[in-house]
This record gives sequence, structure tokens and C-alpha cells, in this order.
Amino acid sequence: MLDHLRFLQENSRLLLSLEESQKVGSVLGNVSNFVCEDIPVRDIEPYTGRLRPLLADLGLFRKWKELCCKEHKGICDAPADMAGFSLRLIDVQRRLIVTECRNVSFVALSYVWGTNTKPCLTQSTKSAFQREGSLNENSLPATIYDAIKVTLALGERYLWVDSCCIVQDDEQDKLKYVPRMDLIYGLASVTIVATSGISAEAGLPGVKQGSRSRVQEPFTVKGIQLIETLDPNGNGEVGSYVGESVWNERGWTFQERLLSRRALVFTDEQVYWECEKALWSEDSHREFTSVPMIYRHTIDDEFPRQPLNADTAEFERLYRILVEKYSGRHFKNEEDYLNGFAGILQNFKRLYNEDFVWGLPESLFSSALT
Repeated sequence: MLDHLRFLQENSRLLLSLEESQKVGSVLGNVSNFVCEDIPVRDIEPYTGRLRPLLADLGLFRKWKELCCKEHKGICDAPADMAGFSLRLIDVQRRLIVTECRNVSFVALSYVWGTNTKPCLTQSTKSAFQREGSLNENSLPATIYDAIKVTLALGERYLWVDSCCIVQDDEQDKLKYVPRMDLIYGLASVTIVATSGISAEAGLPGVKQGSRSRVQEPFTVKGIQLIETLDPNGNGEVGSYVGESVWNERGWTFQERLLSRRALVFTDEQVYWECEKALWSEDSHREFTSVPMIYRHTIDDEFPRQPLNADTAEFERLYRILVEKYSGRHFKNEEDYLNGFAGILQNFKRLYNEDFVWGLPESLFSSALT
């Protein structure tokens, strides 16, 4: 049995299925690919494997959102002092763009534009996109169109997408919204994160038929039913599940990820839910708040999902970590580097009453230059 399990370790991490949970202890003791806490056997059952359908169960994602809202007691909600910001949004029911939206629940999208993204909101298309039904499969890139479907499935009416909600050839409009990504992603009830593909035409895997291909095949070893996990980190190391995706290298997505309080993350073969208190995935039953986690990932394990809530004493250390990480990201236009960090600076200002000069904190100006 152990030789067979060692062979399987080289190819994938294993998740337990629903059979014979009383035998789990001996398996966990011998399979190093499980990253687990020393927990009672009776608590293992919630973490059993779950077969992920090729076509995503969008209803599961709504259950995740509802469970987070119910069980996390406002921890994952935006602070009240962020409310009231006026936004342009997509009405996903009427398929048009609406203006001057305040204090409404909405979903945001974090994705990769790519080089051939269809033009969306410009001064010449504003009127057309305010007509009902104008935002359809023919007028939108696949990722944005799929995000509309997911937003509807989440029970939300509004979606924010940068290319559709900021007038791309209006510098005043950009000046109003680009520096305030802290409010946009911080206020979003959920951020849909599209890590798959190299452009906005990639779509969201699992939303359309044929967009996912990997099939889990259950098998039994010594009476214990197992399935292969869809976790890409098959070597058992707890790490980022977005890997070396283009999304994870793009400059703009750095603050989008960091500022989001809830994220629905689409990878090539499965979807994850990440919030302040939980990480859930399609391939395992983790939706339990009364038991500890066996293992977890974050979109980037090297710092917390919401590091901007740290104490003031941590400010300098945190600032330096974020600047260092951000410096490794890529932009098409070098002049976007400061704008791509502006939302994080605004959040620092709100939390610490800190002012910045060209991205450098005034209170640490001399040391920040080094």
C-alpha cells in the first residue's frame, strides 16, 4: 500500500473521499503530501474529497458567498467609511452600463487584458452601451461575458470591470477612478479573479462547456476511496495556486488581489473561494466553520490576504515588503507603475493617516529612498 501511495505522491496530492474515515489516521501518518494539523479523527470527515464537474456548479459559488456573509460576522465586509463612492457599473440583468451608482452591492473583476482586447467603454461607445442588451457575447471579450454570468449566479445585479466602467479615452475619468482602486475592490462584495489564459478572450474555465478537461477518477486503496486533487501544487508544498500565470505577473492585478476582501478565483481546472476567514475549493468539502483546516493556500502565501489591516508599528516593514513584491510586476506602459500602486497607498492613508510623495511615505521619506 505504501509503495503505491509513494508512487501517487510523485504525481499529485490525494484527497480522501467519503468512505471509512476511521482509517484516515494511519493514511495521514504515512502520506507526506498532506499538510495537516494534529486533529481528532472525527473532524476529518469535512475535508473529504469532492468530484469537480467539468461544467462548474455556479450554485456552489453562491453558497460560498452566503456562508461567508452569514458566518464571518462582517469580518469580510468593507468598512462603513468606504461607502458612498459613485461608480459606473454593468447592470448584468439588463446588460447595459449604468452611472452614478452609490451604496449598491456589486462584484468586481480582476483579469488580464492581453494585446487584442475588444474596445469597450469610450466616448464614442458610451451612448450605445447604455442601451439595454448592448453588452452581449458579440460586444464583450469572453472573460467579461462569463463574469456577467457568474455575477448573476451569485445573486448580484451589478459588475465592475475597468474596461467597461472607466472611459478609456477620457483622462478626467481615469483621474477620478484609477487612483481609487482601494474603494472599488475594497467595496466589492466579491472579486472574480480570472487567472487562466493570457488575454480577456480566455474566458472563465468551467462556465462554458468544454472549457475544462481534467477528469478526476476515484480509486480505492485498502478499502479507502481516494480521488486525485485538482490542486496544482502536487508536490505537497503549501504555495500559491495561481503559479506563474500571466495574471500573477501583471502590475494592475497586484493591488486588485490585495484590496479584495472576498475572491472567487478561477484557475485552469477549478475554482477557489478566498476571504478573510476561509479558503474553499471545488474538489474538497471545506465549508465548515467549526473545525480547523487540514491545509490551505492563499493567492500569494508570502504575505497575508489582507495585510493592510496590520498595526501601525508594522507599517514600515509592510510598506517595504509590498514595494519589493510590486517591483517585480510588469506593465505595458511604464508610466502606469505609480497608478498601479495608488489604491494601496490610499488604503495606507486611510488606515494610518499617512501622506505620500511620489509613492514614498512622508514620515519615512529619507529611509524610503534607500
